Amino acid sequence: MLLVVVVLHLVVALLTYVLATASGLLPNRWALLALLLGPAAIVMMQNHRRMVWQSNVGRHSTLVLF
Repeated sequence: MLLVVVVLHLVVALLTYVLATASGLLPNRWALLALLLGPAAIVMMQNHRRMVWQSNVGRHSTLVLF
């Protein structure tokens, strides 16, 4: 059981590293956080990315995707 948890945390850390690199965030920090927290780090990273985007774009601006 412990081996499964360790492998899960390692896989999540690798996935988080890739997602953070693609998002322009600091990948080492998010990978370390994923090693400690597991899948909860992905949710935290997505919320952080959304909050940074909102602060850069603005809360009431319109986004048009073509």
